[in-house]
Amino acid sequence: AAAQQSTTNSLQAAQDFAATAAHELRTPLTAMRADLDTLRIHDLPADERSEVVADLARAQRRVEAIITALGQLASGQLAQPKDRELIDVTDLLDRVARENSRPGSPAQIVVDADDRLGSIWGWPSGLRLAVDNLVRNAIHHGQATRIVLTAQRHDTVVKIVVDDNGRGLPVAEHRSVLGRFARGSTAAPGGSGLGLALVAQQATLHGGDIELSD
Repeated sequence: AAAQQSTTNSLQAAQDFAATAAHELRTPLTAMRADLDTLRIHDLPADERSEVVADLARAQRRVEAIITALGQLASGQLAQPKDRELIDVTDLLDRVARENSRPGSPAQIVVDADDRLGSIWGWPSGLRLAVDNLVRNAIHHGQATRIVLTAQRHDTVVKIVVDDNGRGLPVAEHRSVLGRFARGSTAAPGGSGLGLALVAQQATLHGGDIELSD
């Protein structure tokens, strides 16, 4: 009976998630269809046509972001303990900093890791995804120009902090934005609404938690 109930709960969760995902995808897809109909039916002036094409591109990017994030969430749900590896946290933070500090990036990213940090067991791609999402959120949604990545070890616990000078979030939204398809009131247009949900998922998988603060 317990196994049957567990299976029923899992199926219900999958159905709820699929329904929510379909709803989130329907909005940009409907907008894309309307734009395509406009281009097909009307002979628009060049400037209006360019505006419709730009709307199409934005909607396409949103669909792509949602599908990519859904795939990442699914990968997290399928993570197996046997697939864990030793992760050099300092090296991971350095990689995230380099990836997001390429020429043209608006933000300076600094890494300040404890010399005694060492390695932890985990899923390298998942943990890197979590830190990367926090950094990109700070840049894209928070308009941050400086980000400091720190990591400290306290006995068996490693704490990673992404500290930025961006505009942040209202305190009342610090927990709600961790949900799936949740977007903060200060978020920039576009995105999937799944970035922080992915961070929360990876924190849980690694036996930890995420806390947003000022």
